Amino acid sequence: MQPPCCLLTTIGVKPSSSKKQIQFSPNPTNGFLNVKEIHTVEEIQFFDVAGKLVRAESSFNGNEIDISMLKQGLYLLKVSLKNGELVIKKVIKQ
Repeated sequence: MQPPCCLLTTIGVKPSSSKKQIQFSPNPTNGFLNVKEIHTVEEIQFFDVAGKLVRAESSFNGNEIDISMLKQGLYLLKVSLKNGELVIKKVIKQ
């Protein structure tokens, strides 16, 4: 038996506590997303499943984001936090 050709090891990766803090509800949604801990968010970018940027939001009025103009489907949210961390979330628009 030959040894494996390569060994992959993950080191130095610390779990982000921000992933648990940033929450979107309801999910699925039909128009408005409530964002928990929005005061820690610098920007939220919405990408469709093809990877196209369809919306970006960097000024927040309260803790709701209106996404009623988006088509039904799955979106990936790239959340940039004020502390420099990035969090990726999935949201379904009905």
